[in-house]
Amino acid sequence: MATFDIKRGSREPSLVATINHANGTAVDLTGATVVLNMVPRAGGTAKVAAASVTVLLPATGGRVQYDWAAADVDTAGVYHAEFKATLSGGKPLVAPSRGVVVVNITEPVV
Repeated sequence: MATFDIKRGSREPSLVATINHANGTAVDLTGATVVLNMVPRAGGTAKVAAASVTVLLPATGGRVQYDWAAADVDTAGVYHAEFKATLSGGKPLVAPSRGVVVVNITEPVV
């Protein structure tokens, strides 16, 4: 389970991840569309729902980047995130294959 930390209101750094198969090899994202979904750990309404993610080049490396919108990081808390890729052949893949990406949005000092 990966963890990503960011301060409330900060839109940097972007969330960058590598989407891997269960065996650890990178998923070829050539021709794929990828979205991010993020919900509060305690449950409830999605904080981020099917937001477009950028596939980084080369697409064969499985790397993606999500650039935060202001509303994504306006509330401190712990969130669970997943990437959903629709591969070029139309097959869906949800990553990570085990667990979730834990996103910790913490309060800034000032």
